[in-house]
Amino acid sequence: MTPVLIAGFILAAELGLEVRHHLKGYETLLLDPLLSAVRLPAPQASAASTLTVDGYSFRSRPVPVERTPGVIRIWVASASHGEHNSLPVSEIFPNQICNEVTRRGTPCEVLNASKAGLSIADNVRWLREVGQRYRPDFAVLYQQVTEIIRGQRDFLGERTFRDEARPLVDLHAVRVLLQRSSIYPLTHQYLGGTSLLSGFMKEALPPPAKTRYLELVKTFIAESRRLGIEPVVATFASSHVKGNLDRMSHSEQLEFVKWEHQLSPGGWVETIAEWNDALRTLAREEDVLLVDLEHSVGGRPELFVDFVHFNPNGHRRVAEQIAQVLLGMGPEK
Repeated sequence: MTPVLIAGFILAAELGLEVRHHLKGYETLLLDPLLSAVRLPAPQASAASTLTVDGYSFRSRPVPVERTPGVIRIWVASASHGEHNSLPVSEIFPNQICNEVTRRGTPCEVLNASKAGLSIADNVRWLREVGQRYRPDFAVLYQQVTEIIRGQRDFLGERTFRDEARPLVDLHAVRVLLQRSSIYPLTHQYLGGTSLLSGFMKEALPPPAKTRYLELVKTFIAESRRLGIEPVVATFASSHVKGNLDRMSHSEQLEFVKWEHQLSPGGWVETIAEWNDALRTLAREEDVLLVDLEHSVGGRPELFVDFVHFNPNGHRRVAEQIAQVLLGMGPEK
């Protein structure tokens, strides 16, 4: 195969991938400049919310500031798990909670304060700055992944998270250019991910990472109570647990290590299980409502689109579990 044919094949593959990424709303290296040149507007990413307050975007139906007697109001604090922009607003679990609560005879409103990349500290800040005005009855916290990623960076000594909106900072101009392409992440993921899975990943985070996570959860609980809101915490659920980790396919593992380069899949599973056990203990000590999603949803790949994000059936199942606890119908009450 001549160099010209090879170059043509790579270019065709790049353009094909860029069309796919462009339709999903991502920036592209070649297609965006071409579209700009012919004055074709690039598609906009789907709206992140239907309610915006003081710059905070809630991906939930509009809710008035004034409370309606007899209607319970629920605040959901999460990250991408509760935002899930690729699904309709009506299908994500924060909004489905109200469907389940209403179906059981109690009118309901929800404020979905979830957004990709939020830390628990961000969740607390959002609740402090907006929650007092809306006065929800419950504040549900579903968070772990962001803190585990942060723990890898801070306690394992290397950066583990890459911003999808920008290439990695690199002084080498050619590499920066390549990183803006659509074909680079796929080849890097396969070759680099396979190497990482061959034994170069860590199996655990040090204890201070868990300690910091629990302190952040305590802060959320304390802030909720200060505002007169009943806090609710949920254990974290992943598609694979100790019992079925050996059934995670190689392609799933490659996707899994795309951004988090320090903990192995087994290390993630162990960390989630350990932190969930600690969260259960904390909930008992703090007398806080607990929704045990790890036990009811975790380890069921049919409810997930990847290791940590739910599909529509998973969102529905999570909403059912949370609604049962909020209404005093679940075993975690």
